[in-house]
Amino acid sequence: MDAFDFPINEDYLKNIFDNDTPAWSSYFELFSKKLLDTDTQDYYITSFAQFLHIGLSIMMSVEMMTRNCKLCNGYFQTKHSSDQMYCSHIYKNTSATCSKVGVRKTYKEKLFQHPIHQEFTKSYKKLYGRIRRSKVPNDAPLMEQLKKLHDEYTEKYENTHKKDREAVWKEYIQKNKVLLG
Repeated sequence: MDAFDFPINEDYLKNIFDNDTPAWSSYFELFSKKLLDTDTQDYYITSFAQFLHIGLSIMMSVEMMTRNCKLCNGYFQTKHSSDQMYCSHIYKNTSATCSKVGVRKTYKEKLFQHPIHQEFTKSYKKLYGRIRRSKVPNDAPLMEQLKKLHDEYTEKYENTHKKDREAVWKEYIQKNKVLLG
C-alpha cells in the first residue's frame, strides 16, 4: 500500500451509486480528458486517492484555485492572484451569469451607501411625488437641475479629502433644499 492509498468501504460507495459502483477506470477515462493540455507527463495511478492527489498537485502548480461564489455559493476555478468573487454560472432563473448579477448588486450596495446619492434619492422621490400630485408641472426643469447638482457634488465629494467630505455633503443638502424650495 503506498502513501496515497486508503481503504474505501464498498457499502458506502454502493449507497452513493445505487448499488452500481463504477470501476475506477471509468473515473480515470472521464477525468483524463479534462487534464490540462500543457501537462504531458504520464502518471501511473492505482487508486482514486492518487488520482485526487495528482489532480490537486497539477492545479496548485499552475496557480489554479477554487473559490466559493459570493452569490450562488457554488465553486469555480480562478487564478491564484485573481480577486474574482463571482462565478460564470447562470444565476437562478435568469439569463445572466453570477458575475454580471453580482457586479450589479455590489454596485448598487456601494451606491446606496454613498451619502450624496442617499440625499439625491430622497429629493428625487419628493420631486417625483410633487409631479404626480400635479403640484409641479411635468415639464419643469427641476428634475434636470437636480440630476446635474447630484453629478456635480458626487464628483466633488469623491475628489475631496475624507476630513472635508462632511462639509461638501452639508453644502449639497443646502443647495438641494434651495432647489426644491
